[in-house]
Amino acid sequence: MADWQRVIGALRRHRGSDVAERAARVAEAAPEADRQFTAGALQGAFDPHYGVTGAEYPSFVAVGPASGFDTYAPFEAPGGLRAGMEHNEDDQETIDRLQRLYNNPRFRGFDETPYLEYGVETPRRAGSLLTPQEWSARGFDDPSSSLWIYGHDGRHRSRVLGDQQTLVRLLSRSRVSPSPNRLIDLPANADLLSDRVPSLRDTGYQLYHHGGSV
Repeated sequence: MADWQRVIGALRRHRGSDVAERAARVAEAAPEADRQFTAGALQGAFDPHYGVTGAEYPSFVAVGPASGFDTYAPFEAPGGLRAGMEHNEDDQETIDRLQRLYNNPRFRGFDETPYLEYGVETPRRAGSLLTPQEWSARGFDDPSSSLWIYGHDGRHRSRVLGDQQTLVRLLSRSRVSPSPNRLIDLPANADLLSDRVPSLRDTGYQLYHHGGSV
């Protein structure tokens, strides 16, 4: 089991006061996270995010109910994107196994935090058949490009944690990232095939970046 104060202290020594302050705000919003994850996982959530070129890409930490993670975990990539993931027997077996692990008094925390990988796509590249008018009607400020969720990890762990407040990393696929205020509305922009997907803000998630919140 981790200890937030030790995690924050280690981040202050190795990453500086800005990152440590960011972690302190996350700790205040998700105090149970130091039981949910190991110290290494919590520290890693604030590490730089590097892309395939080796350059540092933008990343954020979001805090919200673990039970909401499925809402933002797409079943398919752009061109056939669906929100959420259906339960199946294999899923339930994994969840049951992780639940037993989590309930074990010797449990020391999951060794990775969940993440969502996001990027910017154009309607044509995303395989959209929407006209510019239909695109705009869906609430997009700029019909030439929009945000999509491309990848995720952490559905099973999040289901085990239930309604507990937890943290999720948001990782960019490119060196260019939308503003934090736009990013927090990521899911509303991520799924053109479903109007039922709420934004991070609407489901109680808060975004933390550079020691502050947005």
